[in-house]
Amino acid sequence: MQKGPKISLTDDGPLRTEIHRICETTDRRGLARWSILLAGRALHSAGLDPDSIECVREGFAVNGRWQEGLATVGDVRRAAFVIHRIARACESETERAALRAAGHAVASGHVGEHALVASDYAVRTACLADLGDIGAATRERLLQLEELRGASEHT
Repeated sequence: MQKGPKISLTDDGPLRTEIHRICETTDRRGLARWSILLAGRALHSAGLDPDSIECVREGFAVNGRWQEGLATVGDVRRAAFVIHRIARACESETERAALRAAGHAVASGHVGEHALVASDYAVRTACLADLGDIGAATRERLLQLEELRGASEHT
């Protein structure tokens, strides 16, 4: 996995480093569970209901089926592309970041590194929703770290 973030964001570097370290030893199913969880939180932070956005609801469901061995990597890729297409059309930067988190979370079934990118977009969403407060990045990373540790224990 790439060490540094692929996007520009205000972040808590040491926490991200710890998350990156744990991601490297967590299997893809664990990363998928974790990233779907944090993407859902990002969508809520942006004022979006994941269940009310058809492509997100279906993408999360496809990723869940992939985790159970009932969908293919191609299925999760296609579902993620649809979410990213919707994200590109968003005028709100906060909503766009949250949808990017969702798209990368769904794509985590394709490549595990997408889970870490989803976590970066979730941090970006938290900061945008809290008007750039650096504390928002730290709070989001602490939640992510706690959830990731739980996901990696169940793999």
